[in-house]
Amino acid sequence: MNKRGYYKKLIAEVRSILIRDWDPIGVKYIIDLEDEYDAYVSRIMKKLLAGCTLIEIVSLLQSIEDKEIGCSTNNAVRYDVANKLKSLSI
Repeated sequence: MNKRGYYKKLIAEVRSILIRDWDPIGVKYIIDLEDEYDAYVSRIMKKLLAGCTLIEIVSLLQSIEDKEIGCSTNNAVRYDVANKLKSLSI
C-alpha cells in the first residue's frame, strides 16, 4: 500500500473508532452525522504518529470533550477508545 492509501485507511479507522466507540454527543446512529468528529481526526493522528502515550490520548479526548464539545463521556470510555486508537497499525 502506498503512503496515501495508508493514510486514508488510518483516517477511516480513527474516524470509525471515534463515532462507534467514543461518541460523546450520541450521534452514531444518525446517518447524516457520521462525520461529526472529523474535526478531531487530524489531531489524534498527529499524536499517534508521534508515538504518544495512552495517557496523552485520554487527555486529548477529555480536553476535546470539555473545551470544544461540552459533553463528556467518562474515563472508562476514554481509556477504551485510547487503547483502540493505540492498537492501530501505525
